[in-house]
Amino acid sequence: MQATEGLRYVLRRNPVRAEEIRKSRQDKLLSLRKAIDKENEYLKGHKQAKIQTALKRIQAKSLRLKLSGWVTTLAEEQQIVLRIDESAFTEEAKLDGCYVLKSDLAEQSATKETIHDRYKDLTLVESAFRSSKTVNLELRPIHVRLASRTRGHVFVVMMAYRIIQELAVRWQHLDMTV
Repeated sequence: MQATEGLRYVLRRNPVRAEEIRKSRQDKLLSLRKAIDKENEYLKGHKQAKIQTALKRIQAKSLRLKLSGWVTTLAEEQQIVLRIDESAFTEEAKLDGCYVLKSDLAEQSATKETIHDRYKDLTLVESAFRSSKTVNLELRPIHVRLASRTRGHVFVVMMAYRIIQELAVRWQHLDMTV
């Protein structure tokens, strides 16, 4: 087991992502309701149809959509009924848009806001790597024999990236594509 001494966990919530998850959950529930209506129509029109077979299909769809934690499907007479556990639904919705950052920095060295800001800065690093590997700079595998030459090649590409960044900042007000 891993020791957790010296580790900090920072809980954050993204309201935009929370809204996306809420809409996704509503869309999944609507999809399940449509499937239940379709199965109920089929059961109503076909007296020989087995309710248990239709119920298995609906329960499988509920599992696929990951709704089974707060949605229950039951067979009543010759019809499938959907029941929603409101308390379980509310509990699940509380964590919408939440994520946890793990850090070994002491509270005196970095506040939770600093840790979060540095985490967000990772997108800039990822963008730089993406830019250096694609059309702009084309850092491709080169076949050199010495490690110093490989480091030199990467250094030149990173310097070129830095120049591109600086020019983009300075040309920002020109309203033109360079």
